[in-house]
Amino acid sequence: MSAISRSLPAELPTDDAARESIRAGVAALRLIDLGSGIGCGLISALSLTLVFLAIGQLRHRRWARRWSIHWSLSAIMVWASLIALRIFLLRPAQETLLAQIETALPQGEARLMALAEFKRALTISPNMPVLIAYIVHPMLLLIAFTRDSIRAAMDK
Repeated sequence: MSAISRSLPAELPTDDAARESIRAGVAALRLIDLGSGIGCGLISALSLTLVFLAIGQLRHRRWARRWSIHWSLSAIMVWASLIALRIFLLRPAQETLLAQIETALPQGEARLMALAEFKRALTISPNMPVLIAYIVHPMLLLIAFTRDSIRAAMDK
């Protein structure tokens, strides 16, 4: 049994302040879900598009070089928007959720352990390393496909 499950109350609170706290926590969870879904959808769309571009790149198609440059610029803009989404939507929602959890948990040592567990679960962003690693590929494609030697090879 985790510290979270040990520290949760056996029954849901019935007073209005506690209900409002639960509503605020649920709203924050919905924002986190929405932001995560948007991020996953954008990365999936870019990845699927890149698969089609890679086929053209392997066959040295002229359109693949041109569209790889467009894809790279689009991917950099999407990357910047995902970072903004993380900073301006997800992080405040996580902080709100943590604040609501903190007010809902009963006092005691189990409360501190549960809060630490919640904070670790919510503040570790599994997609941040992916976003940091993801920016390298569009930048490399942009640099490579704008070079004259690659342009000449793809125009054959």
